[in-house]
Amino acid sequence: IMIIRQETQWSDLFPNLSLAPPVDFGEKLVAYDKMIGDWNRLLSLVARGDVTSLWERHILDSLSLVEWIVRLKGGECHLLDIGSGGGFPAVPVKLALPGLRLTMVERSARKVVFLRKVIAALKLGWTEVVQGEFPRAVAGVAPDAVTARAVEKPRRVVMHLVEFLPVGSVFLCQLSDPNAFEEGGFHVEPVKDVWSEKGWRRGRLFVVTRRAARARVSD
Repeated sequence: IMIIRQETQWSDLFPNLSLAPPVDFGEKLVAYDKMIGDWNRLLSLVARGDVTSLWERHILDSLSLVEWIVRLKGGECHLLDIGSGGGFPAVPVKLALPGLRLTMVERSARKVVFLRKVIAALKLGWTEVVQGEFPRAVAGVAPDAVTARAVEKPRRVVMHLVEFLPVGSVFLCQLSDPNAFEEGGFHVEPVKDVWSEKGWRRGRLFVVTRRAARARVSD
């Protein structure tokens, strides 16, 4: 049994998954934690007060998505993370699921540099960072799952996702009540699990599934 941090066991985090922890998971989480601390003063990757509580404020919340990615799309699907910033939730999820194909899109050139250093330092395979605005920077990408944990303009991102999400893909929505997805073609399901019961997830999580293409209005 693997102790990750603060006497938290892998089996405590993922009681419903028959998922073995990667051998170097805890070691790489510690290294990532240190990189955030070392770079935060320069890049403002997280709030200054969060640097000493990354586990509670950011890492646990990020890991709360792992079970749903595995359940819905499998541990080797293609995940697109919008507005990755310092790498939450994408990097902790990737560390838990090393077979995941990960694309991160980030507007800030300096944060893109940081993310690429993280990829190199932690030896994250099948991972890329694209600099630019969503959705233009990832036009043509067709992910199985999408995350967007902390973006500056969540309503705009949601409106773009209404157009962007491929049929069959899922959006793990941590932004707000996903009212924009109430139109036809989407299924929205609120999530209640061990993460919400124990207060490990910040805010709420909704699974938004695109079931059909958006109907086009004829001229």
